[in-house]
Amino acid sequence: MYGETNLKNKCVRFVTMAPELEGAFKAGKEMRERDNIVVSAGHSTASVDLAKSAVERGGYTMLTHLFNAMPSFHHRDPGLVGLLGCRDVRDRFFYSLIADGIHSHPYSCAIANASHPNGL
Repeated sequence: MYGETNLKNKCVRFVTMAPELEGAFKAGKEMRERDNIVVSAGHSTASVDLAKSAVERGGYTMLTHLFNAMPSFHHRDPGLVGLLGCRDVRDRFFYSLIADGIHSHPYSCAIANASHPNGL
């Protein structure tokens, strides 16, 4: 998969990948360590535990378009959104928002900013 091609010479600097995909942790860690590619979690149904592991062990340092193309927040498993409340990893990732009032409600953006203001 990833190891067959050196992406450094292909101008790839940012990849969004669902952490629940088979091989995602290995590929993410290798991209981050070998080519300094920013690996972002997105378009994902990952549990909050899997998302936390992606940050801790999989080379992930971003969340792409928080709230979009992911399940809605659930109180028992908040998924990627739950990382905003995880003090163990909160300072190890950034997130992007589409703050146009259509993709994300202004109050959702305010909650994200209040939870992790340095990550936006």
